[in-house]
Amino acid sequence: MAITGVNFGATQGASTVTFNGVSATVTNWSTTSITAIVPGGATSGPVIVTVGGTTSNSVTFTIPTCPPPISDTPGGSQYSSTWTDNNGNLWLLTGVGFTSTTTPPPSNLPGYFNELWEFTGTANYGGSCGNLWTLVTPSGSTPQGRWGAVTWTDPATGHLWLFGGQDGSLAFRNDLWEFNIGMKTWTLHAGGGNLPGVYGTQNVASASNLPGGRWGASARLDASGNVWLFGGFGCDSTGPNCSNLLLNDLWKYSGGQWTWISGSITGNSAGSYGTQGSTAATNQPPSRQASVAWIDNTGNFWMFGGFTSGTNGFNDLWKFDTVATKQWTWVSGSKGATNTPGNYGTQGIAAATNVPGARWLSAAWSDIHGNLWLFGGQGYDATGNGSLGDLWTYTLDTTTDLGNPAKLALNQWTWIKGPNAVSQPGIYGKPPDPAVWPHVTNNPGTRWAPSYWTTTPAQTGEQTFWMFGGEGFDATGSSGNGFRLLNDLWRYLPYP
Repeated sequence: MAITGVNFGATQGASTVTFNGVSATVTNWSTTSITAIVPGGATSGPVIVTVGGTTSNSVTFTIPTCPPPISDTPGGSQYSSTWTDNNGNLWLLTGVGFTSTTTPPPSNLPGYFNELWEFTGTANYGGSCGNLWTLVTPSGSTPQGRWGAVTWTDPATGHLWLFGGQDGSLAFRNDLWEFNIGMKTWTLHAGGGNLPGVYGTQNVASASNLPGGRWGASARLDASGNVWLFGGFGCDSTGPNCSNLLLNDLWKYSGGQWTWISGSITGNSAGSYGTQGSTAATNQPPSRQASVAWIDNTGNFWMFGGFTSGTNGFNDLWKFDTVATKQWTWVSGSKGATNTPGNYGTQGIAAATNVPGARWLSAAWSDIHGNLWLFGGQGYDATGNGSLGDLWTYTLDTTTDLGNPAKLALNQWTWIKGPNAVSQPGIYGKPPDPAVWPHVTNNPGTRWAPSYWTTTPAQTGEQTFWMFGGEGFDATGSSGNGFRLLNDLWRYLPYP
């Protein structure tokens, strides 16, 4: 809620905002404007600002009546496409999964049903008013159903962007789509199916440049609005048709044009690790699919893991300096896809020897301090292979409060939560309840290819990680219908 007035003071300090006596979390404070989250449990009544012991005049605020609850929810799915819009709502375009319609497909098999969903109410921790899924029906043409695409939200327009993936006919896509939330319309900008890449001149943007069709690339949006895209499985520069090739090319999308930045224009590159911790123009990660990526607070692009084929996985961590050197640095982990087991160390304590095991199809996000977070995937614990449910952080800023920041260390991995063994059931605990927080014993079942999002403190009062579905284990450790596709929605607050 936005509150306007005068003489609030430049910063909040000890000042407060209450809704009918209930204290609110403030996300923005200036001399003339305050933004506050309506607190759970508040009832209709006066909103009062207190500054230096002096209370403002009251303004009546009415808590809206909740509509009847709606039980709609997406079906179980994996490697779906996700966005967080500028209002903090979560969007999901289903990948491979089960349809939610009342007429199931033959034999109840999963497929590429291309359902577009919106989840609202992310600021309501207790699952209160407005916290629900809605199936959205776009007008006009829509993207082909797919899995393994990359996505981003344009911060200026709020539009949702979609690139690539693999469709139901197994074609590798390089089509670029834009979704206007207000109009509920998709617009196709470029590309199609099974098309090779047009690389142009390295580090030179061009309207004719376009990455080749691909599945399992990793991509992130930086603070300047640039999209950085790495690797995947699909089409290199050779044509006219695609081959099943592993890629290690790095692209930037900015101002409506693509730029080939780094990596090979042909597939299956062996890369070059160079010396660990040292930047060099010859450094290149080996080609791979299904890695994860982050952008840190200085704009660097980070990449971890992925695999080549079968269970042949990586656990190497790389950094690409997008601003100064524009070069790669191998930071951590093993050389090559060596199926390295994890070294967990002691939970909650950083160590130079700690490292996640090789994995792919994980979930990842960076926090407000720029630290890197990694959850689950398919890969290796300390002794074997399977689906994972472990949560890790790689620390780039030790001001992070994880409950005991003295146990963190710069440039080291820390195992934070979750099992250090593969193929474990979930611990679901109690349903969301504002009176019982946090649910410290809860943990999702091990899984790979989940959908995931983050919301910002301005949207939800705290930075929050959200995760939906994937393929893995439910509360009983059961394989369920045989496909093990989940549709549970989880929320994680990094602190505590």
